[in-house]
Amino acid sequence: MEDALPFTDSPSLACRFAAVAAAYPERTALQWAGGSYCYRELDARSAALAARMAAAGMGAGQHIGLHIPRSPELMLAILATIRLGAVYVPLDTAYPV
Repeated sequence: MEDALPFTDSPSLACRFAAVAAAYPERTALQWAGGSYCYRELDARSAALAARMAAAGMGAGQHIGLHIPRSPELMLAILATIRLGAVYVPLDTAYPV
């Protein structure tokens, strides 16, 4: 890909995502059968969710369980968790409660 950003020793995946979102805000970042988000939308939505998570007391270094089926919402939750500096723990929705 000729216009890809060069790899750097970025301190975090969140910083790397922010750089791509700033460089290519209108490019498709996430696509599914029912729609898509461009990088600008995905960045804004994940930032809003991260803010709600922080307001609820979640933060850096914590392990956050995500019990969400594969969906756009799961990707938002993963990005929001990473933005917080937390660790996401995928919980299989097929497992019994």
